[in-house]
Amino acid sequence: ICTNTFGSSLYIMRGGSPEELVAGPGIGTYVTVSPSGDRIGVKLIDSGGSQTPALLDPATRIVTALHQPGPKVGQVSFTEDGRFAFTVGERLVVTDGNSIVSYDLGYYANRAPISPDGRYAAWNDADDQIWILTLATGERRCVSDGISGYYAPSWAPAGGRLLFQALNGTVRVFDPGTK
Repeated sequence: ICTNTFGSSLYIMRGGSPEELVAGPGIGTYVTVSPSGDRIGVKLIDSGGSQTPALLDPATRIVTALHQPGPKVGQVSFTEDGRFAFTVGERLVVTDGNSIVSYDLGYYANRAPISPDGRYAAWNDADDQIWILTLATGERRCVSDGISGYYAPSWAPAGGRLLFQALNGTVRVFDPGTK
């Protein structure tokens, strides 16, 4: 899966040649692929700026909206067991396609990825500090140092560690198990 320089199209590479899957404003920015590879998480943005989290099936090219369009809707992330998550305003929505659980983050974050094991979610707040929410208990913890600004929390595919970047160019790794 790849995008163009503008992030306005999403392509799949087959036999060395790119095939366009879908096009639209920002569609190729911050995409995620499910662990099974059968779904791609995208955010649709219409001409008025409304945003819709969606799933793209790369085999059929069918795009399925996950929520109504809104002014502040975040990127889609996936768990290993088939759930997916995205933000709507200040809430994190976690669903398996049938049941929905939501959590108040206290701040809108475009990217609030859920961990592959489905135990945690991470996001940066208005002060660019990184927070982790333990989904089972609702416990929140700031895992950055408050000295620099941080962004782009990203979970390791295996091992449950969180990687995030500092505005000064350094990269940090946090392990929720060992803290």
